[in-house]
Amino acid sequence: MHINFIILFQIQFDMIAEHIDLISGIIGIITAIIAIYKYIKEKRKNKELEDEVRHIASTGVAIGYYYNFAKDIFLILRLARLKVELYKKDGKEIDQVREFKTKDVTLKVIMPRNLEQESIDEAINYMYSYPKADIVRLDNQRNIGINYSLSQNGELEIIDFPKPLKAVRMHLLSEEEFKEIIKEGKFINDDDIFDTPEWKKAESDEMENFKRAIIKLIKRDDFGVPLSKIDFVPIEQMKNKAQNNVQNGNTP
Repeated sequence: MHINFIILFQIQFDMIAEHIDLISGIIGIITAIIAIYKYIKEKRKNKELEDEVRHIASTGVAIGYYYNFAKDIFLILRLARLKVELYKKDGKEIDQVREFKTKDVTLKVIMPRNLEQESIDEAINYMYSYPKADIVRLDNQRNIGINYSLSQNGELEIIDFPKPLKAVRMHLLSEEEFKEIIKEGKFINDDDIFDTPEWKKAESDEMENFKRAIIKLIKRDDFGVPLSKIDFVPIEQMKNKAQNNVQNGNTP
């Protein structure tokens, strides 16, 4: 069973129609196309991924996120130590260069409240509220830009949000089930569809599938790195933790 390439073009046109930022939309589509190509090439290595992960829009987004970010992080976590350039608040000038033992490094993936644009924007803005850094790579490879937080114990938390997730919402709206619900004209505003049980279930399924697909890919490539190095954290939980840190006199 293959992922339908038509999905990619549906997402692209829907993004433009909904006036979503054009540049990020194009990047998301290009990422998805590259991801699908790599998936078809790689899936023969592990048929289990094809059999066990649902082929819905979030699978393509997960593959793109994996190959363009998460996989690089896990490759680096195989090393004993990381060299990281921490930037000043302006994000332009390096403040200090530090080394971290990889056992003290975790990737925290922000999960939005839902797939509505307001929640996606909240997650993106929250990620950017954290300071910037570059993970220095060897052999003249390009550094990996990250947002980060330092725990009370001095551990490095890489804070990231998979921005292409916003394409999933547009794909869902193109599905016949939701087209029919909108056509029935039961709502004063089309946005009311986001409060229906059908939408909330589909939305939840997509976000859970995204996480499941990422884990499958990490397991398949067998980095020798614990799966606990990636943590999918609801934004509410992250904000509550940051607020508690501030109240206790600790920086998030």
